[in-house]
Amino acid sequence: MNGRIQARKALYEKYMEQLIHERMNMLGRLFLEMSAFEILAGTQEMDVMFGDSGEDSPMA
Repeated sequence: MNGRIQARKALYEKYMEQLIHERMNMLGRLFLEMSAFEILAGTQEMDVMFGDSGEDSPMA
């Protein structure tokens, strides 16, 4: 009986470790997406401030 409890505990710990790892990856991706969105929004704000319509932009 004690061996079964230890086996269950080991499985549970492995499951929790995997779950935490997946959540950390998800948060990391979310942070990167938010950062990219903020950078994009910031460049659009700069275009408005400096009057760049994008037509004569070297990136166009």
